[in-house]
Amino acid sequence: MSGAGRGLILKPTADLGENWLKCIYPRDANSAWGEGGNYHRDHANFLCSDAATQMSQADLSSCSRVLGIRAGAAAAQWTAAFLAKYPYRRNGEEALRQCSLSVHDASQFEAAIQVSATNLKASDDPWNELIVKPWQAADIPEIEAFFWSANSEGLFYDDDFLKAKEMAKKYVSPDGKPVPVVKVNLHANVVSLP
Repeated sequence: MSGAGRGLILKPTADLGENWLKCIYPRDANSAWGEGGNYHRDHANFLCSDAATQMSQADLSSCSRVLGIRAGAAAAQWTAAFLAKYPYRRNGEEALRQCSLSVHDASQFEAAIQVSATNLKASDDPWNELIVKPWQAADIPEIEAFFWSANSEGLFYDDDFLKAKEMAKKYVSPDGKPVPVVKVNLHANVVSLP
């Protein structure tokens, strides 16, 4: 997501998960500001962890060490442990106080999605954060679509739609075809054309 209610969707590539995805935060982690609040995060680990909390060189997530759960645990166990340690609070500083879940372990990734589902009920910032390694210009995956989405009350703003349309107009796809703008309603699990 690149703005309050708008952003872009990248086309999947074969190496995206293996090389580019680093970790996932089930809640807004404030990573856009490049800060970790000194809560188990440093830039060398793409703000997923620090040297003391990273799972391994290949898996930079921190929840396994912070929550004391080993690989192979079920998603329900990860979800319960995360929610017990980090009950949601609206305060921005509290949002920083969360560990990151793995993008290499299906149970942890599922737990991140399950925890994210609770965000819609508790927050003005209902999104999660999937941390992606920065790309070199030549390595950027193709943009599949631009989107605009509803806020926590399920309302869509015209300004977000106009900004998404503006982004789509400025982007030229490699094949010269226009890139669509889609409407994303996370409250209803619906993606549609305007």
